[in-house]
This record gives sequence, C-alpha cells and structure tokens, in this order.
Amino acid sequence: MMTGGTVNAQESTITGDGTGLLLTSGTDAGTDYHNDVTLENTVVTGTNGSGITVAKTTTGTGGVSDILLINGTVVNSGNGIALEVKDNSTANATIDNSHIEGDIQVDAGSHANLTLKNNGQLTGAINNADTLKIDGTSQSNMTGDSQLGDLTLDGGRVKFGELDQFLTLNLKTLAGSGTFLMGADFSQNKIDFLNIEGNASGNHQLLVESSGKEPVDAQDMHVVHTGGGDANFSLAGGPVDVGVWSYGLKQSGNDWFLDPEQKTIAPSTKSVIALYNTAPTVWYGEMTSLRTRMVELRTDTNNTGVWMRTYGNRNDVKNASGFGYQQKQYGVSLGADTALGESNWLLGLMAGESHSTLDLDRGTTGSVDSYYAGVYTTWLDPETGYYFDGVVKANRFLNDSDVTMSDGSKSGGDYNTVGLGTSLEFGRHIKLGKGYFIEPYTQVSGVVIRGKDYRLDNDMQADVNTNRSLLGKLGTTFGNTIDLGRDKMVQPYLRVAMAQEFAKNNQVRVNDNQFNNDLSGTRGEVGAGVAISLSKNMQIHVDYEYSKGHNIEQPWNANIGARYSF
Repeated sequence: MMTGGTVNAQESTITGDGTGLLLTSGTDAGTDYHNDVTLENTVVTGTNGSGITVAKTTTGTGGVSDILLINGTVVNSGNGIALEVKDNSTANATIDNSHIEGDIQVDAGSHANLTLKNNGQLTGAINNADTLKIDGTSQSNMTGDSQLGDLTLDGGRVKFGELDQFLTLNLKTLAGSGTFLMGADFSQNKIDFLNIEGNASGNHQLLVESSGKEPVDAQDMHVVHTGGGDANFSLAGGPVDVGVWSYGLKQSGNDWFLDPEQKTIAPSTKSVIALYNTAPTVWYGEMTSLRTRMVELRTDTNNTGVWMRTYGNRNDVKNASGFGYQQKQYGVSLGADTALGESNWLLGLMAGESHSTLDLDRGTTGSVDSYYAGVYTTWLDPETGYYFDGVVKANRFLNDSDVTMSDGSKSGGDYNTVGLGTSLEFGRHIKLGKGYFIEPYTQVSGVVIRGKDYRLDNDMQADVNTNRSLLGKLGTTFGNTIDLGRDKMVQPYLRVAMAQEFAKNNQVRVNDNQFNNDLSGTRGEVGAGVAISLSKNMQIHVDYEYSKGHNIEQPWNANIGARYSF
C-alpha cells in the first residue's frame, strides 16, 4: 500500500495477495496526500483482487493518483479488474508502450482519465471512466459492454470484443479521428453498436467483420447513433462483405446503417464466378500453339517430327454478372506427329501445361493450373489445296482463389475439375504465284468443363454447374513464302478472323443466388507471324494475335516454338 508519495519502479515485480498495488490519497488530518507512480518494465499482479486499486486514506477523503505505466509494464488481476477507482478518488493513468489486462472499474463519485500511447494496449471493459485518449499506435480492446465519458482518437482504434460478443460502447462525446473494429453475425442480424449520447465530431472509420454467410433477412443494420455534431463515419476497406454481396453505409439523420440497397458483388463471389469463367479461355489459349503447328504440317515436306511451343496471353473479361477481371496465362506444349502410310493424313500426339492468374479488385486473386493431353490430325489434298484439321484435347484444371475481404481478413477455396473439347477446321491453301498464298478457313470449337460443388473457408457455398463453350470462326490467312535457298525459307503472314461464341447459359449458384456467365457474342481477331526454316529439318515459328469483343478483349496472345523433322 502507498499513501502519498512518489514511486519509480524499474524491471520489478509487484504482487499482492488481494490487490497488486493499493494507492490511497486525499486529505487526512489536514494533510493532502497525492501519489505519483511510474512503473517501467514492471509486472503488477493482484493474486485475488484488482491489479491496481485507487482509494481514499483511512479516515480522509479521496484524492488524486497519477499513474504512468511505460516500456513493457503489464498489469494482471485475479478478479478481472485491472484498475479500480473508488471512494471519490481520481486516477490519471497513462499506458505508454505497456499492456493492461482487465476491466477499468470506476465507482460512482470517482473519476478516471485514461491515455493510451506508443503501442499502449488496454484489454477489458471500461465502466464509467471520464475520458480516454488513444493515439495512432494504440488500441483499446473491449471485452464487455462499456460506458465512457469523452473519447478522443488521434488515429487510435477501438475493438468491440470477440467476433461473437456483439457489444455496445456508450459515450458522452466523440472527437478526433480513428477506427472502430466491429463484429457482426449477418445470419442472425446481430452487430456491435456505437452509441454517442452527445456531440460527435471528426472522421471515423468502421471496420466491420465480413462473412461468406448469407443474412437471414437482408435489412438495415444499425451501427452508430449520435446525439448531434458533424461527425462523419465511413467503412474502412469499402463496402462490407456479407455473403454474395458487399453492403454500403448510409446515414439517416444522426444514425448510420449498413444498407442492403447499396450492394455490389462481393470479392468472394467474384472469385467463384471468375474461376468458373476461366476454364474455357484457358482451353482456347492452349489451342493457339497447336494450331500454328498444324499450319506447319500442311507446308512441311518432312512429315515426321517433334515440336515444342511456349506461349502466353492476357484476357480482359467483363461478363454478364457486371464485373471485370484480368487473366494472364503462360504455358508450354510438346508433341510428335507422323504420316499415316502413303495417305495424305497425318496423326499427332501432344501434351502440356499452363498456369493462369486472375486479378480481381481489392486484392483478390485466383489461379488455374491446367494439365492436358490430346490427339490431332490433318489432311491436305496437294492438288486442290483443301485441308482439314481435327483436335481432341482433355484437361485437368486445378483451381484456387485467394480472397481479401472487406475487413482485411483472408479467405479462399480450391477445387479440381476436368474438361474435354474438340476443334474442327476446314479450309483451302491457295497459291497466288511468286510465293504468295491465301488460306480462307472456317473453324468450330467446343469444350465442356465438368461442374463442382465446393466451399470457401469463409462458409460461402459454391455450386458450379457444367460449363460449355461453342465457338465458331471464319477467317483467312495471307502470306508469302520466300525461298532463301539451301533449304532455308522465311514465311511471313497476316491473319484476320471473326469469331462468335454461341453458349449463353452457364449457371453458377453461390449461396443459393444464381449468376449467369454469358460470354456470348462476336469478336474480331487479327494476327501476324513468321515461320523460318533454318535447315531442311529445323524450323522456328513466332505468332502474335489480338482480339476484341463485347465481353472479352485479348490485348496480346503470343507463342514461339521450334520443330525438328526427320
């Protein structure tokens, strides 16, 4: 116990069987007792009582105790009360780079003024303190409903307990600027509540817990009330993720509500839809490298060979659900082919892998690892120039999402699926003389991706139906074969085409909300490339393509490869 005086304790341990440190002050027998206490890197423990108790002297009236806890000081209690102020006493407590664990209990007629600074932490409920000031490095962690006079935030934070407590903080006034971390259970329409009886001023942010669960009945959720003033409240991290939607904040007089009328598609939902959309574009991206190889087969007199292609592309997608994302793909294909006897048919086998990344908004990303194998054939009538190409390709897709939710927490999900597709092309290679040629063609391609049900770790449920694509294309290639002699050749070419996606109804269900991924429509394609024969047996190939349509644009698609014939 200490009655009037100054104490400086460093790297010490203070333990009491009841309270850890008892400070008595006030006027007693004509003497005014005032306590000045500085505890540095010290542990205070009340084994069976409060950590620190401020009270009056035995026969006098309550006085003032100034308490400074600095540089790693910790206060523990046996009864859950870190600081108890009673007997009409006053405590001025500064928590400077230290941590108080337990409630602040201020009896009627007593006073407490609290300051948190330099990473100061207070974990406990606050009952009837007069003032609390929190700087930008510090945080008050509520463990129960709290009542406080004046709260001033200089960038500080107040956390409303654990996520399932749903607490209320009652204030007389609010000033400054800071952040309130609030829990919510939207499946039960429960949320923490900030109630300011008097004037509120400054700019403050609400960081509300996000969730992948659907609300039982989406309705206004009351989060803040003030008695007046010019305070402004906004949502930290943007609209709050609640199931498939993200909800905004609205003000009505002196009250603020989460508003189900202000809703956009949540990042978790976007990740589900985007991953679903990506499988067909992955499949078609892998086909680009194979098509250039089949062009070589129709012009190569050495009909047996092996080849390799590496490729990359970017797709900017905007779908019918109303949001966009960017997909980048890189991969490699290997293959071998040979003539079928003395016929005009050639048969080949190919395999490869690709990696695609998805960039959505607010830090949400996704990835698709694709592994594939296929068989292809080509036929050419050397007299008329007519040709036919056919491909069947099977894929295994490994899908993964990494979601950054509105409260900064991470979520995600993964699933594997398979796909099977085919491409058929018919055209004619027409020689124009002097090495020039034109090659009109028509192509139809289709792929089916098996659906899958899976769950994200924020409890969002995704029901991904079978995904289908049917793409028709009309185009022509114009080029020139330049013979350099000694089995060397350069063949530059240009290509234009018009493509039409016919599939319109690809359904995704997220938490029983249905979305239609409609990428149907027309797009134009232009491309250029060059094939170079370095010798009779060795050739390299470079190809570049650009396409644009209503729902999807491909700013670039490039592949480069080599083949060896024998």
